[in-house]
Amino acid sequence: MKELVDAATWQLVQDRLANTVGLPVVTVDLHGQIQFSSGQFPFFCTLVMKKGNQFCTLCRQDWASKAAGVYQDTCHAGLYAITVPIVIDDKKVGALMVESIRADQRLEETAVRAARLIGLEPDELVDEIPNIQLQQAHQLNTIRAMLETFAVTLPRIASERSKDRKELQQLNVLFDFLNQVNSTFDVPKILNTTLNFCMKTFPIEDCSIRHGNELARFSYLENRNVAAKPIEDALWAHVSNSRTPLFLEDIRNDFMLGQLQQSHELANSVLAVPILWDGTTKGMVALYAKPGTNMREYESLALALGKRVEVALAAAARYRHAQESAITDKLTNLYNKHYFLEMFKNEVTRAAKFKRPTSLIIFDIDHFKTYNDTYGHPEGDRLLSEMGAVLKRAVGSIDTCCRYGGEEFVVVLPETKPEHALAVAERLRQAVDGHEFPNRKTTISVGCVTCTNSSVSPEFMIKEADRALYKSKHAGRNRTTGFIIVDKNLGTIEANA
Repeated sequence: MKELVDAATWQLVQDRLANTVGLPVVTVDLHGQIQFSSGQFPFFCTLVMKKGNQFCTLCRQDWASKAAGVYQDTCHAGLYAITVPIVIDDKKVGALMVESIRADQRLEETAVRAARLIGLEPDELVDEIPNIQLQQAHQLNTIRAMLETFAVTLPRIASERSKDRKELQQLNVLFDFLNQVNSTFDVPKILNTTLNFCMKTFPIEDCSIRHGNELARFSYLENRNVAAKPIEDALWAHVSNSRTPLFLEDIRNDFMLGQLQQSHELANSVLAVPILWDGTTKGMVALYAKPGTNMREYESLALALGKRVEVALAAAARYRHAQESAITDKLTNLYNKHYFLEMFKNEVTRAAKFKRPTSLIIFDIDHFKTYNDTYGHPEGDRLLSEMGAVLKRAVGSIDTCCRYGGEEFVVVLPETKPEHALAVAERLRQAVDGHEFPNRKTTISVGCVTCTNSSVSPEFMIKEADRALYKSKHAGRNRTTGFIIVDKNLGTIEANA
């Protein structure tokens, strides 16, 4: 295989890949023999290869023969390897592998069997297991995407004896791009990084990305947005259905797009590439070049780029979901108590600096224990869920609704005066009183407190709001009680609903 590529170029690029993924990377021929090796193997693997290298060679030979696309399997010692085939001149000549991946917490049994197979003491391998870093699912997805990208790009560059320095520079830009999108969960940053990469890598004048449920458009040259929209609507109609790239040498000469007035404003060739995930088109990258520019030769790289972008965006979505789950009450879809305490503390601190008012409403469901005892806890959960929906409809968009715990709820009203806060609290009580909840009529008792200059602590405001709530309960329930704190040195006075 070495006679087919430039060894120095191949080794250089493979070293960068190993450094990026933080794992050993090898290139093997179809017999499983290592041609290029990069990165450092953990001592666990060093022991295995020293005593049982023939078994490692057989594993690599098996993986290289099976790899048609991205192929993942375990070795005889229990570690994973991710393999992609290397194809030069339409012929598979070997495989690129990321090895020594620990994706399973328990390796002891496999390690013991491997040790006996190759003539080691079991403890020699078992003791080294904790020194192998455990890879998470999203990290494995990233490695797969990187391998796919470089399996397409690397042979094309390294097979040229007189290397095109510009292409090698583009590959280094690709490494930088992967490092950047792997280091953030910020969606606009991922998309803008992708746009910048496209402008540096492809011979184009402009580019754009459509992504997400609303297909929001991110573009490099924003002054072309109006002209590009109808063009890209037509491109999207094709790409989203066919899930394949579309290349037009000149937009103006296309039968369909040439009829659009905007085609003469853009006057470009275009390569539209789908962003695919699990076989579904999630978005589109549009690359605009001068008329007559042959963008077809960049299809493979652009497709690999789109796949890597979607991996990064999927990871960002998982991160955002995890963040939201940490602060959201799943039953009511309101913020939870943890978020409320932190947010309320920050709001009171902010308002105190400017001597602005802060208001807090707290309420609970009347006779909720009896409701649970009578209709059962599943019906109680249903009531709480519906209460969350009623609450969100009854308060303002800038007010923050939270489930405080059990059947208690709170609403934070920033910079809201006493009379306005009390009006919101009463409106909320009336909304609940007039709503048809399941099984029987449901009411709430409400407490409201306003500190006109936010000079008291958040804890004191919660305590006073709770005291107002219990005053409503003791007065017969289904009513609102309001308190006002003019200043921390002047005590609390009652306001009438």
